[in-house]
Amino acid sequence: MTYDWGAEDGIHWAAFYGDCEHEVYEVTAGHRITLTYNLYAHEQLGGIFESPSTIDMNCLTLYDPVKEALASPEFFPKGGTLGFHCVHAYAHTNDRVVETLPYALKGVDAVVFSIFKGLNLSVSMRAVIEKENMIDGDDYDWREESDDMKDAKLVATALHGIQISDEGGEDVGTVEAVEQSWRPSEWRNDIDWIGGPRNKEVAVVHLAYGNEATTVWHYSTAVIIVDIPNKDSARRRALRATGLDS
Repeated sequence: MTYDWGAEDGIHWAAFYGDCEHEVYEVTAGHRITLTYNLYAHEQLGGIFESPSTIDMNCLTLYDPVKEALASPEFFPKGGTLGFHCVHAYAHTNDRVVETLPYALKGVDAVVFSIFKGLNLSVSMRAVIEKENMIDGDDYDWREESDDMKDAKLVATALHGIQISDEGGEDVGTVEAVEQSWRPSEWRNDIDWIGGPRNKEVAVVHLAYGNEATTVWHYSTAVIIVDIPNKDSARRRALRATGLDS
């Protein structure tokens, strides 16, 4: 993309990330000002993630359908876990960015997180690595032999930065190397996922050996995890007793 600021009068500007490759031609008339700055996201007084929230949840389109579902004894009667793949991109494997989530959530991601949090459910930001992205060639994975674990995903128990490990090698398969390198994490096959993986960030780098030593890296996606209590929990009984006005 080329900005021809000499084509017409007025003040012109462009903004881009610092790691964006760019070239600036010689200024032959007028002046050029360059501003370099950092943007930081943090929870502000009056933010939507505060408890109680400063916004009216009833204004959110998804709020009433979610409350109605939770009030129904037919919705996850034994409880369960929902997983939402984030729609927007976040540098969720950057140590500094980890501290800004969920405050830096945008759009529908912020809406989903704030609704469930506003309903006093357990909501957390996590990252997940799809198992099919770990298998390399003829790597064997014992989970393929189990119907219960065949669709399991490796879910971080907390967001953390990129893990660089010396795990791996001829005697350690890719799946096992990722499992040993990307911690804290756990295999989960009990999560009902909504949406699919979208934006990926490098999560773990480990050793591998073929004809020669090399490194392998794997990507994770940011997700929102919601724990749904069973139908007899105090919170869901309260929703049924008071209806959508609670």
